[in-house]
Amino acid sequence: MLPYDRAKFKKYILYAYSNMAEPDYRFVVAALGSAQYLEIGTEFEDRGFTVQDDTEPNTDVCRTLILSKDGGQACVKLSFVGPFAAVFILKRAPSMQGISPALNAHGLEVLSNDVLVQPFGTDPFAGETNPVLYNLLFSWDSMPIEN
Repeated sequence: MLPYDRAKFKKYILYAYSNMAEPDYRFVVAALGSAQYLEIGTEFEDRGFTVQDDTEPNTDVCRTLILSKDGGQACVKLSFVGPFAAVFILKRAPSMQGISPALNAHGLEVLSNDVLVQPFGTDPFAGETNPVLYNLLFSWDSMPIEN
């Protein structure tokens, strides 16, 4: 397990949610209404990928894009909490190798699974036990399983 800078993530998390005891999800509604990150999907389409917006507004705090090309498929999560992304390769293909560098070019830090599974702390939201960084930055659903 890699060490991670909890303070860096905490700053973004507290700013986005406002109150950890009673989180404010208006930042998600605002981001979905503004089509935040959709230009990244368009860029991948220009590179020959098929792009599907798979954002689940009830559980995601991110834009979720499914990218497919040459038999490969990836689930890309673009956080509304801060400048972070997560890439999960669902079906391996050489075309999937350029995804992370393209996201970095947009100023997004692509987080490794080792960082995403780090516990954030003691139950910041009522009813949620042991949230990991992935839950607070991307989704309350389980992390996608890589192939």
